[in-house]
Amino acid sequence: MSALGFLLYAFFSGFIVPVASFFPATFLNSKVFAVAVGLQVQVVRMLCALLITFGMIKVLEIFVWESATNYRSIFDSANDAIFIHDVSTGAILDVNRKMTEMYGYTPEEVRSMNVAALSQGAYPYNQEGAMEWITKAVNGEPQLFEWFAKDYSGRLFWVEVNLKKAVLGGKDRLLAIVRDISERKTAGIALRHSFDLLTVVIDSMNDAVSLIDVYTFRIVLVNRTFLKEYGYNHESEVVGKTCHEVTHHRSEVCVPPDDICPLVEAVRTGTHSVEEHVHYGKDGERIYVEVSTSPIKDEEGNVVQVVHVQRNITERKIVEEKLKHYAVELERSNRELEQFAHIVSHDLQEPLRGVSGFAQLLSRKYKGKLDQKADEYISFIVNGATRMSDLIRALLTYSRVGSRQRPLEPVDCNSVLKKALENLKVSIEESGALVESGTLPTVLIDEVQMIQLFQNLIGNSIKYRSGEQPHISITAGRIDKASVPVPQAVTGRGVLFVIKDNGIGIDPEYSERIFQIFQRLHRRDEYPGTGIGLAVCKKIVERHGGRIWVESEKGKGATFYFTIPG
Repeated sequence: MSALGFLLYAFFSGFIVPVASFFPATFLNSKVFAVAVGLQVQVVRMLCALLITFGMIKVLEIFVWESATNYRSIFDSANDAIFIHDVSTGAILDVNRKMTEMYGYTPEEVRSMNVAALSQGAYPYNQEGAMEWITKAVNGEPQLFEWFAKDYSGRLFWVEVNLKKAVLGGKDRLLAIVRDISERKTAGIALRHSFDLLTVVIDSMNDAVSLIDVYTFRIVLVNRTFLKEYGYNHESEVVGKTCHEVTHHRSEVCVPPDDICPLVEAVRTGTHSVEEHVHYGKDGERIYVEVSTSPIKDEEGNVVQVVHVQRNITERKIVEEKLKHYAVELERSNRELEQFAHIVSHDLQEPLRGVSGFAQLLSRKYKGKLDQKADEYISFIVNGATRMSDLIRALLTYSRVGSRQRPLEPVDCNSVLKKALENLKVSIEESGALVESGTLPTVLIDEVQMIQLFQNLIGNSIKYRSGEQPHISITAGRIDKASVPVPQAVTGRGVLFVIKDNGIGIDPEYSERIFQIFQRLHRRDEYPGTGIGLAVCKKIVERHGGRIWVESEKGKGATFYFTIPG
């Protein structure tokens, strides 16, 4: 229609033109014709103009409608809720579809509500708090903040609001883009709770804990024990500084072989490591630590941080140093003892043999030729010299148990027992003793000392026999499977040996005393000996890391137990 009006307007306008104009006006150019048709032409021109205007309005309406439709489509397709507010009152003018889905209200309902109705209600999440944010945004400051919102059902949830000033339809408006961050907020709260819990756990540890960045070697976090151990009052004194600056008081990292850096090792291997280091406190005090390092990796498996758990082992190191000193002293004492044993076995035995020899000569040559007293005195000299010689040999045997230590080797105890019985062959035959044994295990021992141990215990069973035939049994089994009560102090893995006899027994009152050196329960004329045999047994067992004890009653035989670890 607008096109038709334009053509009519152009045609009739051509009749009224200046005289000099070209076609079509030339053939009608006369004043008479103009007067005759002028009124009609003007009417037609007005009609044509109206038709053109009307057509253009329709075109604009179509354009505006299409623009509005496109705007609404974009507005409603947004993934975030959108509010349009009046800049002066904060009133809600319009919302998109996502807003109605998020809050549960219709657009009409929302337009009649204020922000307070869509909020938790307590300051700052109320109308007053909202107007503070709106005022800042109106002044041209874009605002991004978290808000505690409330939906139609009364459910409270967290949103992130991006509030900015905008011109819409030629008017100043506030545009609020609202995003539901409930899951993120919940995750953040859970993360914060986990962090707080972790902080409590870390701070309650007795070991110093530090978190270190592997790229810069800078300390990110420490616990209270770390501050206490190193003499600092606040974490700000160490956080941000390099680990070697804080713990070693130097500017460069640890360099092998003098110092192996646990952090570097964790990055190199990607695994947990444990190293001993010497650190220094704030005041320069030396601190021995055992550093347990665990790597923290990113999604690609690269080590980005490490956790150091540093245990103060200063006291242990001091004890170790003392033990080293004691070991040196013990070695020196053992050497002196070896020298003493040599002196005893040679220098002291030599004159003693002279005394004993001449006393025996006197006894043989003058026995019966002197009076009774003289014979008795000579007998005392001979017996005393013999006893002294026996004691010296026994003492020498006892001292050598600890001083001449052979390496422990796996040995079949059946073979050990066989050799011990061969050494006791005469005593066994003379006493008619019956010796029985089960199958014995192979253990880590000093074979010579183990033979001596069996020989002493079985020899005692034969010596302290009752009136009936001696009956001796030897068995062995695992400690953890023992069928007999084991002392509380005996723990761990190992072998329990049992030697049982039917001899005269031992009063329980003396069950510990009998293992002391030179301790005897009987007169020498009843049972000869030096009182050192069981003391040697105890020393041998303890040298192997075991324990020895006895269970017995007087007149009911005795059962000796000893353990060998392994």
